[in-house]
Amino acid sequence: MKHNISNSGISRGLTAKRSVSEAVCQMLCIGLIALGAISCSLNTDNEKMAPATQRLEKYSDLQATSANLYLEPWYEFHKRMLILGDARANNLLQNTTDYNEYNAQGTFNEAMALQTIQRPWASLYNVITQADYVIEYYAPYCIENNVCTQEQAEVVIGEARMIRAMAYYYLAIYWHNVPIVDNPATVSAQAYSNRFEDVLLYAIRDAEYAANHMQQPYAVGRVARVPALTLLSRLYITIGAYAHGGHTTGATTAAQFYAKADSVATLAIAEAEGDGYGLMEDYEQIFRVQNNNCREVLFALQFVSQSMTRGLANDIGANMSYRYCIVNRYGKAWNTRAGYDFVNLSSMRGGMSRTRGNIFLPGTTYDYLYHEMENTADKIDCCDEDEHNHTKGKTWTVERKLDMLPVKKQVVGGPIATGGVATNGNSGFCTPMLRLAEAYLNQSEARLMLKTDGADCTDAEVLSGINTIRRRAYKMERERGEYGPGLTFHDYTTINLDSLLQERRLEFFCEGTSWGDIVRMSFISDAQLKRMIDYNNNRLVDLTSDPAVGCNRQYKYQYTRPADADIDHRVGTVATSNIGSVGSPCYRASRECTKDNLWAMIYPPTEISYNPNLKKDPVPYDFGE
Repeated sequence: MKHNISNSGISRGLTAKRSVSEAVCQMLCIGLIALGAISCSLNTDNEKMAPATQRLEKYSDLQATSANLYLEPWYEFHKRMLILGDARANNLLQNTTDYNEYNAQGTFNEAMALQTIQRPWASLYNVITQADYVIEYYAPYCIENNVCTQEQAEVVIGEARMIRAMAYYYLAIYWHNVPIVDNPATVSAQAYSNRFEDVLLYAIRDAEYAANHMQQPYAVGRVARVPALTLLSRLYITIGAYAHGGHTTGATTAAQFYAKADSVATLAIAEAEGDGYGLMEDYEQIFRVQNNNCREVLFALQFVSQSMTRGLANDIGANMSYRYCIVNRYGKAWNTRAGYDFVNLSSMRGGMSRTRGNIFLPGTTYDYLYHEMENTADKIDCCDEDEHNHTKGKTWTVERKLDMLPVKKQVVGGPIATGGVATNGNSGFCTPMLRLAEAYLNQSEARLMLKTDGADCTDAEVLSGINTIRRRAYKMERERGEYGPGLTFHDYTTINLDSLLQERRLEFFCEGTSWGDIVRMSFISDAQLKRMIDYNNNRLVDLTSDPAVGCNRQYKYQYTRPADADIDHRVGTVATSNIGSVGSPCYRASRECTKDNLWAMIYPPTEISYNPNLKKDPVPYDFGE
């Protein structure tokens, strides 16, 4: 039996099996997808936003209206998701002293790269605008005009409300107080921001509705009940932390929020298998085009294979590749590398299977990535001629002389590696935005806070979720008999907030969620706020005995790996002070991290110029309850 999360009824899942891409094609045909470009921010001409409800003639038309919520409006946020979620969280390093978006976010200088805040802000409100149309106009029209039943409409509304909840989460975690938009056709361009706690509660209400009105996904790539439950667990631990720090005004206590988080995370895990979800056995395999929408991925952006249309194509993968040759010269990450602290943490706690999926380790062979080009004189930058005799179609072995390690996640290869899916400007990879692994870690975090307020804990129920994820990370070690009690690699026997933060960092590297974890941890108490500020200011490294918890933000480093090819399953070591300029910051215009810029980036100046009320004190949202 599946339990309700609120007083709403649970509707049956529908049986339609069209993919999101097929629904987007239908939306193009009926002319509704054009709405995707209407609302870039709160500065909209409302008269241009009249919904084209007369084009909704059958249930599949209504389903098509929600299909676009899986891709086009997210486009500009997706382009900068790793800059905001990982560069700002010190997971990524730009090996240059030049100004760029990565360095601006990595040093809390977002005012120096306004596109990193203006475009994601606009993109997220675009998601909300389109979701609002589905909820407030399209679905009610279909019910009133007998296009579909109430129950059918509630499924589509549930989709829209879950995706809207995700957009509000990101707005709140980056800007703290933001306007809640109920109806894009009537919203004031001079709207005040709403309080952070109300934005979270609004998102929670949306996710609860989604969990109670959806069950199994009715089409490939669509969200359903288990995704909504998992998102709910994220929202509950976030507002639980905020309440724990004494920042909320409502009657619900931190313990009650954490108990809800534990409950919904446990439900998500319990119901996953029956609804077709589950953890992938091999971490690397999650991040391949061939495994788009795999059983672990709960919500992904459904980019359209081989499309060159802006908003429908995934164009970030090739630009994360450290070599042209891997991606058929479709792009290159000239200076972007994994940060020192992340590589150091991976060497201590990453697990080989997970580390291979996150970063390119020198000497490691990837049997599903290939040299996509011949190594000819006119393409000398495509491959490392000094170490390999490259032939097109040869499997990829990472050269050993790398000092700072490239990002592997998001790099899916070229046409050979993807079976012809990847093209120039579109990797064809459906970017995961929510995975089932998070339910396990959210469960452990909620239980840890309930048991010990985040202090050291040995309780088996607390350890259960995090160790499930850890064992998957150490799959290769387990297969070699190197993982278990008394061995070098083993389950956690004690965890606390620090170990949870680092485990999340390892699991969700380059998935855009790490900054949100840091912000959430800072809510818990004044002491935890100071700890996160010290962490971001490179001071915690001197205040803790655990080297995995320290922070060396923006520091260069040198990676070393044993030369013996027979032990290429071992992660190497890193140091910040071995050669030349190694050990010095790449970008020196760093701002001090404070409570203000930890909890909120600056509002986009263009928004402030149109709406100065954003800078005024936030107002409570009227929930009408």
